[in-house]
Amino acid sequence: MKKIFILLALVFTTSIANAWYDNCHEGIVILATEHLSPKAKSAVDNYLGDSYKDDIKYLYKLEKAGDATHTEEIHYLHLNKKFKPITKKNSSKNDAYAAINKQLEVIKAHNKYSKAEVTTALRTLIDLMCDIHDLAHIRIKGYPHSYDDFIYLVPKSEYGKAAKKYWKVKWSKTWNRFGNYPAGFSGAFRAYDMKLCLDGRFEQFTKGGLLDWIADNGAMAASYLDICAPEEIVPFMVQRQNMEDDNYDMMIKASCRLAKLLNEAFK
Repeated sequence: MKKIFILLALVFTTSIANAWYDNCHEGIVILATEHLSPKAKSAVDNYLGDSYKDDIKYLYKLEKAGDATHTEEIHYLHLNKKFKPITKKNSSKNDAYAAINKQLEVIKAHNKYSKAEVTTALRTLIDLMCDIHDLAHIRIKGYPHSYDDFIYLVPKSEYGKAAKKYWKVKWSKTWNRFGNYPAGFSGAFRAYDMKLCLDGRFEQFTKGGLLDWIADNGAMAASYLDICAPEEIVPFMVQRQNMEDDNYDMMIKASCRLAKLLNEAFK
């Protein structure tokens, strides 16, 4: 059923923001709270309340309102060829990896900060944990097209390169389309669906720590950047099945890993 909804979304969706939909982010947070320790759940409820509609896509809302306290780089991971964050000492670049660590510093020392500061850190962490699991937000050395909003081609039939008509697909919008099935999904229903798809893989998805997860995400992005390149023809079923399934797993991983970070921060 999930695949049918996504196929319809791909056909009929025409304008999509460069990030997963609000109900995707909300579903990720709702599912994450189901894996919080009692102490972490109490702390999160204290800072965010029990409804997360106002807490998701915090940075995007600031940007839409004209806030310019950070650059768009905060939404992206910059990785080397071994899928490790590219960092420079004394660098002012505030990419997703650096920003996540900054938020965690505040959350771990939450008793030393105001409630407003911790709430902001939590909202920012939620936003960025979603971003680093969106493969369009990963830039990798050796993959120059990962830095651009390139277009690849998808045959309009299963006949691959023998097809005569193609969809032109933007890399930055690929994963967003997969996150829009159907447009009327609520965050709660999406969380329920992701919970079913998680199917006991929490320990598998949260093995290791932030750097391990980033490497995992980078490897996944690279595998598709090898297939998807400017003007390259991507097989119909790769676009319709493999990418869809992997994107959904990335949402579930974002949820599980967010929960693990919060459990560790609020010990």
